[in-house]
Amino acid sequence: MKKISYLLLVLSMTLLFSCYKDTDNRPTLDDYKIYKSFIEDSSWYKNLLQKTGKDKIVFRKLDDSELKDTITMEDKFIYDSRFEDKYIFSPDKNMILDPYSYGLEISDSGEELRDADTALFLYDTKNKKSAPVFYIGPSGNIELVSWINDTSFITVTSDHETEQKMNFTILVYQIDKDKISKVSGFSGEAFLNEL
Repeated sequence: MKKISYLLLVLSMTLLFSCYKDTDNRPTLDDYKIYKSFIEDSSWYKNLLQKTGKDKIVFRKLDDSELKDTITMEDKFIYDSRFEDKYIFSPDKNMILDPYSYGLEISDSGEELRDADTALFLYDTKNKKSAPVFYIGPSGNIELVSWINDTSFITVTSDHETEQKMNFTILVYQIDKDKISKVSGFSGEAFLNEL
């Protein structure tokens, strides 16, 4: 009986450590440091609080069914060096987030003409691959895009439900080879006092 109890204990400990190891590498917004440094300490969040007149915005944690989409990068690498100053480079400079150039045309006079929609693209410069991470319609905006490390990034997007009410989605993405997965996220809403 003691051998079986000991075996169950060893098996439980092995399972616990293997689960800990797997989840330790996956960034989530449950990690207070990520949430605090990329959201609460951001100028975007501070400006939002000022516009709403609130001390805090409450965000609901998304469940796994809302995070199930996976994006596959393809060999359609289209990198336009004219916009390098607008791109957001990963710390190792191998990946680029492009929240700027979708639907952009430059007129003969140099004027920027934009599509009403917005998108975020990811370029893998090392492997010459790319993918659209998401598209947003004309009522939406990309509020914040930032790298957490070389293989994960966080985005905040907004959508105007009414003139005063905005819905927000915060997502953490993880890149694994040519796959981009949502690993954590929150949603919230705010009523703006100041337009």
